[in-house]
Amino acid sequence: MPSGRCGYPIGPVTVEISTAFIAHVLGIAHCGSPWSCPICAPVIRERRAQEFNAMSQEAERLGWCQLFGVGTVRHHMGQPLAEMLPVVTSGCSDTLQGRWWQSFKARFDYVGMIRTIEVNYGPNGWHPHWQSLMFFRRLVPESAVAEFSAWWLSRWDALCTRKGYGPLVDEGLVVEGLRSEDAIGDYLVKPAGSWGVGRAVTFPAFDLLSPDSKWLWLEYEAATRGRRFSRCDGRLRAELVGSEPEQSDEELATAEGSGEVLFRISVGGDAWSFYVQAGLVGWFLEQVEWSAALVAWLLSVWGHSMPDVVVESAERKELQSA
Repeated sequence: MPSGRCGYPIGPVTVEISTAFIAHVLGIAHCGSPWSCPICAPVIRERRAQEFNAMSQEAERLGWCQLFGVGTVRHHMGQPLAEMLPVVTSGCSDTLQGRWWQSFKARFDYVGMIRTIEVNYGPNGWHPHWQSLMFFRRLVPESAVAEFSAWWLSRWDALCTRKGYGPLVDEGLVVEGLRSEDAIGDYLVKPAGSWGVGRAVTFPAFDLLSPDSKWLWLEYEAATRGRRFSRCDGRLRAELVGSEPEQSDEELATAEGSGEVLFRISVGGDAWSFYVQAGLVGWFLEQVEWSAALVAWLLSVWGHSMPDVVVESAERKELQSA
């Protein structure tokens, strides 16, 4: 589904407020894009960051070693993003092969990897790069990290050169050790306004949304459409956070705010569409969350339980004049 239709009603719109006083909206469309949707992308990336941080923390509790790697291609102004992105997206799987890698994995008991893709735009044009968080059961000493980084850079440089995006400088691939307190999950996903190990692997290029850069945004949206921005080895995930199936991006977007329901309201389709068109969805949900918290507090003071509350939607003309 195009991201432009995201947030509009596809049935009766219901806003549920959980016991954490977070709004969850039912009956609206979710495109599930972690790249170009201002509604879905922040939710998806935040959820991924939380999971990646949890995995990093559990790995540290188990005494595992974590290495963080970043790789990019040589780029210049005018190179099409659609041509570079496939090279970057498959960079880890295309280079982590062969006898040396198999020996290194066995030597330090490699478990698996989280990999994400980030796309920036700067003075040298498009700058796509992959970011990986690698988990080992045994400590990888600094000397071995340097050896691994040099070997991986040589493999990545050869691949990029063969495909016309090399030779690389030393910064073309960098590997370093990390701890869970570095919040690498935040860095992997980079939702707006927050950082950390989990979020590092995920921030969309919403700064391209301006009249002067509309053509760049359209190129970015077309090149990233349908692509996954993160991958996590199933065995790794099962060992660190359990065997529950990994949720898809669309499932993460749809589940935002879900939980034990404390307060429920219904909103008419016309009224909700008005909020979407006016860019007031965030404001409306904040008011609902604040009101629910106030009502819950008053009822607790009076010794009453919290019933479901249904609020009939107002006419669109009343909303416009409010």
